[in-house]
Order: sequence, then structure tokens, then C-alpha cells
Amino acid sequence: MKFKEISDMWLDFHSEKVKLHTSKYVNSLILKYLSSLNDTDCDNIKPSLIFDIIKDIESRYAAKRTLGIVVSIFDYAGAMGYVEYNPAARLTNFIPPHTIRNHPTILNPQELIRLLKAMEKYKYGSASVKNALKMIIYTAQRRSEIIGAQWSEIDLYNRVWTIPAHRMKMGIEQRIPITEPMVNLLYEQKKYSHNEYIFSSVNKNNRCGHVHKSSPSILIYSLGYKGKQTIHGFRTTFSSLANDAGSWNPDAIELQLAHKIRGVRGVYNKSDYFSERVRMMAWWNNQIDFWISL
Repeated sequence: MKFKEISDMWLDFHSEKVKLHTSKYVNSLILKYLSSLNDTDCDNIKPSLIFDIIKDIESRYAAKRTLGIVVSIFDYAGAMGYVEYNPAARLTNFIPPHTIRNHPTILNPQELIRLLKAMEKYKYGSASVKNALKMIIYTAQRRSEIIGAQWSEIDLYNRVWTIPAHRMKMGIEQRIPITEPMVNLLYEQKKYSHNEYIFSSVNKNNRCGHVHKSSPSILIYSLGYKGKQTIHGFRTTFSSLANDAGSWNPDAIELQLAHKIRGVRGVYNKSDYFSERVRMMAWWNNQIDFWISL
């Protein structure tokens, strides 16, 4: 039996036991990392084949979750009598441990102003890439969540951008306040978008349809900030300056970053602080635009 047949059966079984957002996240990992196994007979899938897939997954969290999925799929296949052994069962000890990387980050407002002004004056390359970078700075979201953004996720009437769970790292739907500067950027970006993606690729034959994930980083390098600022570092910049402002609930800041609130507060407090985040992101976006105008 082919791997896809077994994985589809397991997904049906698994989805009945978990919440919808978890099921969608698991399915997204299968589609992203395990689709190369689809047409392979389960009896021909060896530990080395699975290991080659897992070791190439950049995120250790995603690697661990994906391996756990493979283990569960083959456990299910064994229980149903489709396979004799689980080729993934002994691989759990071979995932490299998660390491915390310190992303180069600008925390000094004066240096941030210089970067923003350099970005605004930069006239080379794709306008979509430049606008994607600006949206990353405006929203403090992860790169993948910005470059994969689709017009269908945008509700300009209610000023909310809803990122579906399957596109979020933690598998939980995220609501983003849409500020006036973001509205202006979206209207401008309409001129350059030719498909369902907001930040569509200049190359219409590009299979993924949107700008390449490395393009915002390349733009940062072109501005002379290689080793000084990373794309992920803008999230730290926002968090640090928002906390330093002293005007915002720390939980609202964490939820804007799509971080899980830990401890007892996270268990009992289910608010997403959206009203406060509307005000906070208006403050942040207006601050960004003011710095650019200096």
C-alpha cells in the first residue's frame, strides 16, 4: 500500500481525536515535508529515507512534530496489518537538539531610523519585495506569514487580516489589525499583484506564486545591514520598543507576535487583546511612518 493511502486513512482517524486547528497543522506538515513519500510503497520506506527528510527540516520543532507524525502513521499501519514494522520508531534520538539563535537586531531607534530611510529611498529590485519587507516591519509577523499572504485573508471593511491556522507556525488562527498605513500599502501593492497572493512574484512562471522567502533578506543585505539586522530580528525590535514604551499590556505584545501566553495566565486568559492591539499597532505603524519622513 502506498504511503499516501495510509497517511490519508491515519489523518481521518487522527482528526476525530484532536481540535480542528491541530488537524490542519498536522495536515500542513504532511503536505510540506512528506509528499515525496506519497507514491512509495510503505514496505519500501526505510529508516534512512525518513531520516534524510527529517534532517533537512530547518525548524527543529517542525522536524520533531513531523517525525512524530510518521511514527504515528506507521503505528496505525501496523495495527491495521498493512506493515510489519515501524521504520521511524528508532529515529527520535537522532534529531539534533533545538538551539536558540540570537538574530542580529537593531534596538537603537536612531539606527532603526537610518535603516527605514535607506529602505524607503532604495529604488532597485522588485516593489513587491520592498512592500513585503515593509509589511513585515508594520505587523511584526513572521516572514512566511507575510510573503504567503493572500487577498482572501484581508477584510478592509472591518480592518482585520485573518491568517488561517495552517499558515501559522503554532497552528492557531491569527487576527492582525489593519492600520491606515497598511491600507495604503495594500492599495499600492494592488498595482503589482497578478494572482491570489498579495506579494506576488514578478516572474509569473514562478511555481509558488509569491516572492521568494529569501528576497526580503537579500534586500536587507543590499541596504548594507547584513550581520546587523535580520528579518526575524524585526519582531524583536517591535517587542523591545513596544515594551519600552510602557503603554501596552505585555500579553498584547506577545499575542501580536503570535506567541503563546505561558503559565496560569495562558490557561485562564483566552482574550486576544484585539482592541488594544488595534491601538498598539496604529501607534507602531504611525511611528514607523514618522521615522521614515524625518
